[in-house]
Amino acid sequence: IIRIVDSFEYKNYLCLVFEKLDYNIRNLLNENNKNGIEFLKIKSYTKQLILGLSFIHTNEIVHLDCKLIFY
Repeated sequence: IIRIVDSFEYKNYLCLVFEKLDYNIRNLLNENNKNGIEFLKIKSYTKQLILGLSFIHTNEIVHLDCKLIFY
């Protein structure tokens, strides 16, 4: 579950601002001493990502911040 923290219109587009999520793949790797990620976890994360992207594509939603963050 993710919270919407703001919304606004820009050039007749509805823009939604969601809360910042601090957990990313780098955190997951660090928790596992940088030994990689179990295949079943990768499979689960990939499935969730594909389902989410499929949903936003089907509903003609443009997502502008879909990236991995590396420090």
